[in-house]
Amino acid sequence: MKKISKILIANRGEIAVRAIKTCKKLGIKTVAVYSDVDASFPFVRLSDENYHIGLPIAKDSYLNIDKIISVAKQSGADAVYPGYGFLSENAEFIASLNKEGIGFVGPNAQAVRAMGDKITSKNIAKKAGVNTIPGCQDVIKDADHAIKVANEIGYPVILKASAGGGGKGIRVVYHENEVARAFSSVTNEGEKSFGDGRIFIEKFIENPRHIEIQIIADKHGNVVCLGERECSIQRNNQKVLEEAPSSFMIPQVREEMYKQSIKLAKEVGYDSAGTLEFIMDANHNFYFLEMNTRLQVEHPVTEYITGLDLIEQMIFSAEGRKLEFTQEDIKLDGWAIESRICAEDPSKNFLPSIGRISTYITPKETTNIRIDSGIREGLSITPYYDSMIAKLITYGKTREEARLKMIEALNQFIIDGLDNNITFLQSIYVNPKFISGDISTAFIKNEYKNGFTGTGELTPEITKLFGFASCIVHLENNRKLEGLSEKIFQTKQTRTTITNFIMFIDDSRVSVKLLSQDGTRLHVEIDNQKYEFTYSYKIGSRLMKIYLDDLYYIKIKNKKSSFTLEYNGVKKEVILRNARTAALYEICVNNKTDSSFQKDFECPLTGLVVGVHVNEGDVVKSGTLLMTIEAMKMENAFYAEFDAVVEKILVKPTQTVNMGEVLLQFKPL
Repeated sequence: MKKISKILIANRGEIAVRAIKTCKKLGIKTVAVYSDVDASFPFVRLSDENYHIGLPIAKDSYLNIDKIISVAKQSGADAVYPGYGFLSENAEFIASLNKEGIGFVGPNAQAVRAMGDKITSKNIAKKAGVNTIPGCQDVIKDADHAIKVANEIGYPVILKASAGGGGKGIRVVYHENEVARAFSSVTNEGEKSFGDGRIFIEKFIENPRHIEIQIIADKHGNVVCLGERECSIQRNNQKVLEEAPSSFMIPQVREEMYKQSIKLAKEVGYDSAGTLEFIMDANHNFYFLEMNTRLQVEHPVTEYITGLDLIEQMIFSAEGRKLEFTQEDIKLDGWAIESRICAEDPSKNFLPSIGRISTYITPKETTNIRIDSGIREGLSITPYYDSMIAKLITYGKTREEARLKMIEALNQFIIDGLDNNITFLQSIYVNPKFISGDISTAFIKNEYKNGFTGTGELTPEITKLFGFASCIVHLENNRKLEGLSEKIFQTKQTRTTITNFIMFIDDSRVSVKLLSQDGTRLHVEIDNQKYEFTYSYKIGSRLMKIYLDDLYYIKIKNKKSSFTLEYNGVKKEVILRNARTAALYEICVNNKTDSSFQKDFECPLTGLVVGVHVNEGDVVKSGTLLMTIEAMKMENAFYAEFDAVVEKILVKPTQTVNMGEVLLQFKPL
């Protein structure tokens, strides 16, 4: 057994910060490597040593094996910890480290090679007696071969990159005419993200649950399962949130999944942390998908319910220690949920967002609230890496306790400067089907059939809270103006407080009356219902606290003539008017004309044009595929939103484009 005293972390962002924390706890020195755009990120500052390794493009920095090994040797690192993504499942990287006498905090190269290739892993799984999905495990040669195989299996089918992971290199196909396009996209994503364009095809099982088993193994043949995680809620084949354990699991099925997971791990001589992913149908039949030979993004939920630090366990395994516990020692205690906070626009099919984070306010961490983040206010999310900003994890003795804690925490999480998915996540946690545990991988498709509006449903309860918030804003604005008047005129200036006003939200017109005020205690009437409450808020703050029967956190953002309020996934613009100006406002709104036709198609993100699918002069219908743009290692397809004629095409394939740049111009039919 060799004690590790210094670890190079071959990753960035939140997972690098996460690894540094465990290393500090163990008294292990850390070495960070960073690209040009990451020089100011927290993981660089938190490490004991740091080294610049190149340009932002991953192949020139975080995927550059020679540079990383050179830094490991230069810094005297005993071992390398890879995190997830990048080189975490690259067997050649592990073998190269071994040749240099540098350890790897992860599984051995042979196991990674066997399980990192989805085609090989399926065949090994079959041999080990693990349940697998029907399909063709041979490499698909070209689009014609893909069509032939898909027709033989029967639709729907799923095309997967053999080396894929993290939701990249996956397409579900329902019709023959979609296969060629899917083959091209999956091949491209496989080559660009993993350097391997090979793909295979399987039968797609509709509406299953995505269940995964976390294992930990040592170098002495001991393997222990650490419970399951429910990862069914996904968008574009990428996980949105995870929980542990699964509300759908039953003991006898968990036991069988444990047995099969241990069999497969022992079949390939696995050591360190790893995850076996399965899909499960409504009858609890489960089928092996793949094995991730690394730590998963969602590992904190397992840490909460087992009490183990998984990176610590990986380090112990790399040192050659035996596991200090057996399967019988593992007790699943309580419930944990993780939300992935991402830079994306859920109202535009989760389009990646880039830009500078101007405001970054997180809830306070407690024993039941954990935040894994690699960002800080003032830094930028770039198009070069994954869109994840942070992970928010909550714990409770029950699922409901963890869910309510998550809602409370999300209500206090504020990010300005770019689009993010916080409001969308909140809408999931208040969804009745999520609350009941009635979920599958089709949850988002089924529950958001028309997409996510980004605003949510204005319920009577939320209308009441927003009425309270409007009163508070009105009073605090008045107090601020009184203070300014005193400074200007050097005398007390008493302003007449308007006690009756109209609150406009969407198409709703809500009557609000301030009946009395005693400091921060207000007595109000909203649509003829009377309430009393206290509050905590100062003008300019992004968070308001309202104390009624409970504590409510309301997010607020002031604009020139209105303000935005947000609570529990409902985000609304609010306009206040007194009785006279309210009537004028309604006349203006009712007379406003609307035209849906837009001449210019502006680029919604920075990226690389992969394909232009129309020609000048083409008549396009709503829903016609216009263009494909690659950003954050994913291909994003853009479709016409109305019927029109393509008048001008201003870009071509392989061209880099910026957000806001005009790509196409239309003219009416």
